[in-house]
Amino acid sequence: MTKERNKNIFVKLLKILLYAVISFVCIITLLLIIYIVNAQIHSKDENYRPKVSIYTIVSPSMTPYINVYDVVLNVRADKPENIHVGDVITYKSTAANSEGMTITHRVISADKLPDGTYEYKTQGDNNSEPDSVYVTFDNVIGKEVMVIPKLGKIQFFMANQRGWLILLIIPIIIYLFYEIIKLTDLYGLRKRVDKVVGITEESAIE
Repeated sequence: MTKERNKNIFVKLLKILLYAVISFVCIITLLLIIYIVNAQIHSKDENYRPKVSIYTIVSPSMTPYINVYDVVLNVRADKPENIHVGDVITYKSTAANSEGMTITHRVISADKLPDGTYEYKTQGDNNSEPDSVYVTFDNVIGKEVMVIPKLGKIQFFMANQRGWLILLIIPIIIYLFYEIIKLTDLYGLRKRVDKVVGITEESAIE
């Protein structure tokens, strides 16, 4: 009885794992598709800032708060006043040595200029000095709201055909394994039924 109960628990856990893996793959795929499509649609619009943006960190400049291969989820700041000292922002750099690059650093000062515009001084948590150029609000892509550890490894993994193939195969293998267990249970049930029927027939003959 205990063996049967343990087997049922294992089957339920396997089923939950199957649904979790499939859901995870679908969610990640959907997010990547939406983000890629959005980027393509607005690729020529330099002023476009998505409501939500996702970036994989490839530099250790923000460790230990954000590590290499962590994914940063940003939400667009609609007003310059919404960005405060201590916030982590993602912006397009205008510095000579990183012009056009997307950088995620922490705001260490926020100043309102006489003309009403804002500029922000930024610095990586792991850097010894602030960034050389102030960031204007126009160059801010978004403000960090969540850091997902090491998700970028999956993103890079999915960037090649082998990665996609493996991610598709894993749910299939789990599903087949689950179906094999179900068939085994049915076969065992059939044997028990046949045994009971056989005993009943023997009793009737006697």
